[in-house]
Amino acid sequence: LLVSVMTSQAEPSEGLIGLIHGVNVSFIVAGIFAILGLVMSIFLTNSQPSQEYST
Repeated sequence: LLVSVMTSQAEPSEGLIGLIHGVNVSFIVAGIFAILGLVMSIFLTNSQPSQEYST
């Protein structure tokens, strides 16, 4: 997924600076995924499993 973001956001007409832009955008997306994962893990630690009745 990050490679797709990097290649789609790269600007080949800008030269090396355009390629670095694609890498920077990919890094930002990875950071957003990390923050979302952290927030989701906080909510999962407070959750309780459902009660199952065994016979």
